[in-house]
Amino acid sequence: MEELRKQEYRNAFGVCMRYNLGRCATTRCTRLHICYRYVLDDCPLEVCNLSHKLKGVSHNAKLLRAADWSTEPDMTLLLKLRESCSPPKPEVCKMMFSRPSGCEGHCMRLHCCEQFTRGNCRYGDKCKLIHDLHDDEDEDGRHNQRTRVTAPLSTMRAAPLLLLGLAALLAAGDAQGTANCDLGDPAGLSDCIKQLLVEARPKVAQEADPLRLPNNRDGDVELSNIRVHGISGYSVDGLSVSFPSDQQIAVRATISWPHINGKLDAKIRKCKKVIFKKVCVSVRGRPEVRVGRTVGSLTTTLNVHVGADGRITVTASGTRVSLNLASIRVKANLRGAIGFFNRLFGDPASKITTKLANKWWGKNKGKIEGKARDALDKAVREKVAVHLAQLLKI
Repeated sequence: MEELRKQEYRNAFGVCMRYNLGRCATTRCTRLHICYRYVLDDCPLEVCNLSHKLKGVSHNAKLLRAADWSTEPDMTLLLKLRESCSPPKPEVCKMMFSRPSGCEGHCMRLHCCEQFTRGNCRYGDKCKLIHDLHDDEDEDGRHNQRTRVTAPLSTMRAAPLLLLGLAALLAAGDAQGTANCDLGDPAGLSDCIKQLLVEARPKVAQEADPLRLPNNRDGDVELSNIRVHGISGYSVDGLSVSFPSDQQIAVRATISWPHINGKLDAKIRKCKKVIFKKVCVSVRGRPEVRVGRTVGSLTTTLNVHVGADGRITVTASGTRVSLNLASIRVKANLRGAIGFFNRLFGDPASKITTKLANKWWGKNKGKIEGKARDALDKAVREKVAVHLAQLLKI
């Protein structure tokens, strides 16, 4: 029975994290009351309020006797502790700004604005509480730096992690062009995702430039071999992020295309009954469509997951694209004798086909947006989300 009791204490052997956070009040605690950063040989404090002694505390001495390890060398015990030492999750200190004297003694929590960590601080830059955890100009900033150094930041909730930039988010330099992104605040995160969207243009070009649209027949007009060029030449004019939940980033981007061109095969067949005979006339052409500056919006949700091993994955869902075309102009390019006479009379066919093109756009807007959405969604999933996950590696 005595051996079983010893084994029970040995199995429970570890560092009490409730003690490290200043809230272990139980007399039946089976873990050692010792500074976990001392155990990891990483305590940055010259004067630490937590114990750095394994055997000099009555609570610890009692546990070591129960495990029959009271005669073990300190270094042997420290090595055993390091194997199972898992630092506590970072939390925001609630006493720092709620009491005139601030928090007292040893504090393992962050000194910052809690509403900012949730992404909804209504005071913004005017807030009197700390938003910048990188600041080391005052004692609170240096306190946060010490807290961040040893905390397992990958175990924090995803949205606060993104908001605060509590880790070396820029360590993954393989995400092109984002080495100078500041992910320490929502504005910095917006800039980073905006840059990743711009860098995804080659993927869009690979998937959908030219954008192939299905053949279409509307009455006497038959359109085929429809190709839209320039879908990958977009610019991201603006981007904002919000946080609907702890693991989600809602992205809304304004995208514009300076020019989009299209080419297609067109056939118009008109038939008319003359006396008792049906007479049909066909006209073929390869019209060129030019669209003025096009503005659209892209919305998507990035889902952030932190695994037990600290690995971060990002997936995209609910991607939507809305397009608002400016002017659509068509050059008819009719062939044969009819094309010759059309050019001779000032190209009236182009005016007619321009009207038809605008009418066709009104009917097929949803289909084109769906095609554009598929292309951009694939770019978001395979480029933006993957590179963002790399940036969030700790």
